[in-house]
Amino acid sequence: MNDDDLAQLESTSMHHPDSDTTLLVTPDWDLLKTQLRVLFLLRKLMAAEPAIFNRRGKLTLAGHYLQELLQIMPGLIAAVGEYQQLHPTIAAFRQEMERCGLVLPLTLLACTRQDIALLEQLLSEFRATVNSAKHQRQLRNFQRAANKNLRGALAYIDGLFERRSRLSVVRLDLSYEKTVAKSITATLTRLHRKRLFKRVQSHPLFEHCDGYLWKLERGLHKGFHYHTCFLFDGSRIRRDILLARRIGEYWKQDITGGTGLYFNCNAIQHTYTHSGIGDVHYLDQTKRAALQKAITYITKVDAAVRLVLPGNARTFGRGERFVQLGARRGRRRQPLHQ
Repeated sequence: MNDDDLAQLESTSMHHPDSDTTLLVTPDWDLLKTQLRVLFLLRKLMAAEPAIFNRRGKLTLAGHYLQELLQIMPGLIAAVGEYQQLHPTIAAFRQEMERCGLVLPLTLLACTRQDIALLEQLLSEFRATVNSAKHQRQLRNFQRAANKNLRGALAYIDGLFERRSRLSVVRLDLSYEKTVAKSITATLTRLHRKRLFKRVQSHPLFEHCDGYLWKLERGLHKGFHYHTCFLFDGSRIRRDILLARRIGEYWKQDITGGTGLYFNCNAIQHTYTHSGIGDVHYLDQTKRAALQKAITYITKVDAAVRLVLPGNARTFGRGERFVQLGARRGRRRQPLHQ
């Protein structure tokens, strides 16, 4: 399993109440794969020849793409939950499907001439929609926040490295027990998040914490959960796995009152092809590139379905607790020998 697949598995799996390195796979993983497949098929459909059947009555490439879409779209649409917004391209296709009034799922080879005519009209109008200037603006808006968050997060990390020769990077996924996950509201999970990061300023666990990043997501089965990254002064921290576990237990017991769960990414960092967590030296370009990739995942554009909270509440944030400016202390930096 590559790092991207592992990240998707982590994001959609429940966390085990008795093990901080065990994932319990949920239907959210299959749903995510379906969402990504729909987006892939729609992009292929946009580029394919418009005909659904060839002269011999066989399905064209466009016909095969459309056939699969007509089979899996109903399940995807039914799984769109509260606070979730479809990718503009998926939303455009859904709108055209509803306008046609076809009963799905549908088998193309069993369609009447009237159904085929409706489907050809659907494809024509869908292509016109996705090639419009309005749709292009919608795509940019869908991606803008994530792109802005990524630029800010990478600059934030670079700023910390300007003050530290090394950082100890702690990655934790924070969630809730299965028995309460679906009842956790946006308001409550925001309260828990604020409570946790307020403790960064005073709790001994975070004494050497220079900053943090967080991203809120919501799964149909997993419920609300956070991807977090804590950045500590690497000259003061040696046991990052234990520190991650202690922060996780603090979330589980103190912040959520015993209803929280967590996954300790630091404890499985050896399973990543390129690990950007744990000890990261300023001059270690390989590890810094891996850290950038991890940050990119945290701030990523939600591929097919985006979380939108009431009042346009935040779903991403970072700490503003930079180390104090002034003369840089410590030994002069030397090239790192691999």
